[in-house]
Amino acid sequence: MPDLQRRDDEGGDGDVSENDMLRSIARCTIQLLYIVNKDFGKFQEMKSLCFSWWVRSVD
Repeated sequence: MPDLQRRDDEGGDGDVSENDMLRSIARCTIQLLYIVNKDFGKFQEMKSLCFSWWVRSVD
C-alpha cells in the first residue's frame, strides 16, 4: 500500500513494528467481540476507541 510505504519513508514513529500493530488491532478486535456479547453500550465505546487507534496507525 502506497500510504504505508510513504509513512515508512518518512520514518514514522519507529517504535511500533508492523507485527505489533497487527497484534494490537487483533487484540482490540477480540475484545470487541467479547464485549458485544456482554454489554452493547460498552461495545460502542470500545469500537470507536479501536477504530480511531486503527486509523491513526494506518494514516
